[in-house]
Amino acid sequence: MSFSKIKKVLFLLIFSGSFLGIKAQTSSPDLTVLLQDPNIILVDVRTPAEYKAEPLDHAINIPLQEIGKRLSEFKNDKKYVVFCRSGVRAGKAKALLEKNNISQVYSGVSFSHLYRLQAQYPEKDILLEDVARIKRLSIGPHFIQYGLGLKKNQEFINFIGQQYGVITILEGKVLLKSKQGDITLEKGSTYEFPIHQKINIIGLQKSNKILFIYQK
Repeated sequence: MSFSKIKKVLFLLIFSGSFLGIKAQTSSPDLTVLLQDPNIILVDVRTPAEYKAEPLDHAINIPLQEIGKRLSEFKNDKKYVVFCRSGVRAGKAKALLEKNNISQVYSGVSFSHLYRLQAQYPEKDILLEDVARIKRLSIGPHFIQYGLGLKKNQEFINFIGQQYGVITILEGKVLLKSKQGDITLEKGSTYEFPIHQKINIIGLQKSNKILFIYQK
């Protein structure tokens, strides 16, 4: 995977505007990143029996054959990930929704694929400790994930990004302080952090969990 493609994947969730020279991207998402968006809507297009037998956390069930009659439940300003057993029905559901001007629809392929991705979520491994420290969570083919937990008013001082990476707020709200200015990031916010520049990160809520994703 090329560096430019990785950047496009990681920038998917960046909000409009800029922070320390950041620009929003509009490329196709990587599901691992997309599923970290707290506003994403998971739609299981399998039958009710399949949905009941193998439920996926936070998913709603709208069978493929009912989508045409339930288009009013889909909003163009929302993001949807559709999935089924093998990916065939998910592809048909995606095409049908896009034909009806629901533009932010992504295929999660199958139940088993999304189940594995959900199991990779690092939030549970990010701990709140008396001494704030960054902990390595996982290493994938292209990315390394680190986590930082902060209590309210706890500060992590002089964070320096040594290479390209993105910070995502999984829980809570934090303040980033740097020479370029201060910015507040809430749950779901994702931004590129500057390379070789010092940043202080301060927790603003009772529990604040931050994910750092680096390109390998």
